[in-house]
Amino acid sequence: MTAVEFIGKLNPALFWDYDANKLHPIKNKVLIFERVFTRGSLEEYRLLLSFYKENDLKEGIVNIPQLDPITLNFLSVVFDIPKPEFKCYEKKQWME
Repeated sequence: MTAVEFIGKLNPALFWDYDANKLHPIKNKVLIFERVFTRGSLEEYRLLLSFYKENDLKEGIVNIPQLDPITLNFLSVVFDIPKPEFKCYEKKQWME
C-alpha cells in the first residue's frame, strides 16, 4: 500500500484541523497515531498495524504528547511498554 492510499483510507474527520492532502505517514506519524488511537475506529487501528512496522509504532506512540488514561493503559498493555516510557506520562506526573 502506498502512502497516498494509506492516508486516503483514514477518516478525514480525524484531521479536521489539518490539510489531509499534506499529511505524510512518516513525518506526521505521531499525529496520525494519536488521532487514530484516541478517536479512530477499529478498522483504522488495524490499518495502522498493517502499514507500520511494530518498532515504528512503538517509537511513535511513546512520543504522543497527550493521551487520556484509558488509551495510555491500552497502549502500554498492547505494545508491552511501561507507562513511564511515554512522554505523556511524564507530563501528567509533572502537572499533578
